[in-house]
Amino acid sequence: LFFLLSLLFVEGILRAFFPVHMLDPIEAFQYDEELGVRLKPGLHFFRTTDYQEETLTSRIGSVNFQESFEDYEILVFALGDSYTRGVGVPADASYPFQLDLMLNLQGGRYVKKYGIVNLALGAFGVEQVILTMRRYQKMIGTPGYVLFLGCSNDYGDDFLFKSGYRHKHLVAGSPYWGFWLRPLQWLGHKTEIGKRLKLGVKMIRQKPLKQQGGSNVAALQEPILRKLTEIAKDFSAILIVGWAEPSNDPASSYQ
Repeated sequence: LFFLLSLLFVEGILRAFFPVHMLDPIEAFQYDEELGVRLKPGLHFFRTTDYQEETLTSRIGSVNFQESFEDYEILVFALGDSYTRGVGVPADASYPFQLDLMLNLQGGRYVKKYGIVNLALGAFGVEQVILTMRRYQKMIGTPGYVLFLGCSNDYGDDFLFKSGYRHKHLVAGSPYWGFWLRPLQWLGHKTEIGKRLKLGVKMIRQKPLKQQGGSNVAALQEPILRKLTEIAKDFSAILIVGWAEPSNDPASSYQ
C-alpha cells in the first residue's frame, strides 16, 4: 500500500510540475506488416501542449490535405522522417505543404501542376522510405521527382527497423501484445512514470548503435542511398537529396 501511494504521489508531482509531452499521439498509428508502423488514413488530430501539433492524413494515408492526386500533371514524392512529415507543427507548416504552394500558386490562383505527396513518418529510415515509395508508386502512379531529406539518425532508424524493433510498437493492430496492448499503451503514453520508463527502454534498445563503427552517417548509409538512386532511375524520376544538418556542424556527414 505504501508503495502504491508513493507511486501515486510521484505521478502527481510529475504531472503537475514536470510533464513530458510525447511527440505524436499513439492513437494516430496502426501496425503495418511491411513497414512496422504507419499513420492511420483519414485522420485529423490537433492539440496544444507546450507546442502546437497537428496530424492530418488523406484517405490513402499520405500526410496531405488532398484526397487524390489524379488531376496533377507531375507527382512529387517527399520522403524522409519527422523533418519531412512536419512533426510538432500544424499541418500547413511542413516543408512539403509550403513547397506545394510555392510551385502551384500562379498569379494568386492554385494550378494543379505538381502533386507533392508527403510520404514521410517520424523515425523512418531509408529502408522504410524505399518500401513506402514502391507502395505508393503502385497505388497512385510513378513520380517525376523524388525528394529525400536525410538526417543524422538515418543509420540508427534503419538498424532498429531491420532488428525488428519498429514492428513491436504499441500501436493498434499489433500482433505482438495481445491483451496487454491497451494497458501498456495507457502506461507508456498516459502516465508520467510510464513515459519515462518507455524512454528508458528506448535508450537501452538503442545502446548497440553506439558500438557500430564510425560517426559518418551518410557514409554508413551509402549502400542504401545508392539503392534509392537506382530505384529513382528505374522510375525515370529526378532524385533530389537534402539533409537536416547544420552546415557548420563538424559531424555534418551529409555535407
